[in-house]
Amino acid sequence: MVRFLTEELDKDYFVKQYIQSFKRILLVGDANKLSAREESLLELEKKSSELFFDSFLKQHGRAPDEDSLLEQVKVNFLKRSHFFKRSAQVIDEEHFILSHVDQVKRMKEMKREIFVEGGYSYILEREKKLARDYFRKNDDYPEGYEELIISRSITAVNCGLEKLANNFIESFNFFYRGYIRGNSMHEL
Repeated sequence: MVRFLTEELDKDYFVKQYIQSFKRILLVGDANKLSAREESLLELEKKSSELFFDSFLKQHGRAPDEDSLLEQVKVNFLKRSHFFKRSAQVIDEEHFILSHVDQVKRMKEMKREIFVEGGYSYILEREKKLARDYFRKNDDYPEGYEELIISRSITAVNCGLEKLANNFIESFNFFYRGYIRGNSMHEL
């Protein structure tokens, strides 16, 4: 069956609509926010859609239309949906960060009143960032290594929290100590 193309789409619009449509389909069954792994896979989808756009333009002498866009989303989602499959999650990024910050707050070194103004908050914000970075780095392993994926393995979670706690103690002794009143280069 011959299908006539309708109005051409520009590349930015095509890629933006492609990713929005792909995300919408991806989140139909689970409206939770995307994991770091899913975000990185969507970046690959974006590159794939740009490549499709360029090759369509070269092959047909014009940009794809809305129907071509929707067809490409459908075909690629069906082809790659297994990569986006979610496994049972032990912990998500937000709760991992909260767990680390809570363990830091309970440490004997972390008494709010001993720090210069803003010091306590600065330390907690920095520890949040370190926990976020650790989670994202350790939540993306190839299929078959699920025990290493922090969001799916309680052992990986516990090891990660222990490592971050030890790193905190080292940071406290060499860096955070500078935020203690009377001992601070950060006092006003």
